[in-house]
This record gives sequence, structure tokens and C-alpha cells, in this order.
Amino acid sequence: MDAEFHELILNIWGNNRLIKICNNLSSSDHRFRIRSLRNNPGRLKYSLKGHQEIVEALKRKDTEQADRSSRIHIDNVLINILENEIKEENKDA
Repeated sequence: MDAEFHELILNIWGNNRLIKICNNLSSSDHRFRIRSLRNNPGRLKYSLKGHQEIVEALKRKDTEQADRSSRIHIDNVLINILENEIKEENKDA
């Protein structure tokens, strides 16, 4: 569902270069998503809330809020990925 949401947003934007970049990252992205969800059970609910905020802003045609919500969502994803990578490295140490 998360991947489908991202694909839908990319297709709406119609930015072919961004679509190609995201498609190239999809296999790594999938691995990070699985690890993130496994290590943080509440992550899916939190991520879906971020998606809902983006969709609601888009429905209202509030592009500034959609942009803010998207940036917050991406920042949270990156933070989560980094935290999970640190946890994995500490397990291996």
C-alpha cells in the first residue's frame, strides 16, 4: 500500500526523471521498508497518517501544506531509516 501511494503520487506529478530515479531505488527501498516495519511496529500507522495528511492537502488544493506534509513525511522516513541502520550495525558489532 505504501509503495502504491508513492507510485500514484509520482504518476500524478508526471516527472519522468523522478519516476526513473525512484524505480532504480525501489529494491533498496523495499529492504529498508521491511526492516523499518519489523523494528518499529508503530511505523506503518504513523506513515499512513503522513500519507493521509498529504492527500487531504491535495484534495483541498493546498499545495503549500501538501509540500510541507511531504517534506515532513520524507524527513521522518529518512530518520527512521538511519535509526534502523544504526540498530542493525550495533547488532553486528
